[in-house]
Amino acid sequence: MGLSLYDFYQNHQALLHSVLVLVVAFLTTILTRFMPFIIFRKKSAPKSIITLGEILPPAMIGMLLVYCFASTDMAHAPFGLNELCGFILTALLYLITKVGVTAVIGGTLGYATIVQTQILDKLFLPI
Repeated sequence: MGLSLYDFYQNHQALLHSVLVLVVAFLTTILTRFMPFIIFRKKSAPKSIITLGEILPPAMIGMLLVYCFASTDMAHAPFGLNELCGFILTALLYLITKVGVTAVIGGTLGYATIVQTQILDKLFLPI
């Protein structure tokens, strides 16, 4: 005997919920990406929108830096050096490769390695 639609829903509710969340996230992402092209297809974008497009990316990077360094403990070893090393590694990778994804992934891996090995903590421990 076959399962009814209700029985299928009850047995696979978590999977269906996950698929629905992914579909909604996909559709909203696509919508936000194509919305400017739909709105401004017959006329050029206003100067205020173009200005926002130039100003917001650096402002967002600055905001992320403040967010990332806000909880850094400068009073105890390693005195924020883990975060500083991760930032410098990310910046160097970006300057060398000019590929943001490579810089973010490399910086994240480098920071995670520094934190997990606690190499800087060991340097500042009293002997």
